Amino acid sequence: MEGAGGAVVDAGWGTAVLAMIAEARGTGIDPIASLRAAVAELESAGRVGE
Repeated sequence: MEGAGGAVVDAGWGTAVLAMIAEARGTGIDPIASLRAAVAELESAGRVGE
């Protein structure tokens, strides 16, 4: 199966990620806020040296 731009789609990987998100939520972690924070860090790191 192909995704956007011909990228490989791996349903098993997606299922594992969703399970990790459910587990995190069960331990009190806000997965949405956590992912947003991680993206913000990546963006900041990408701008270093600009």
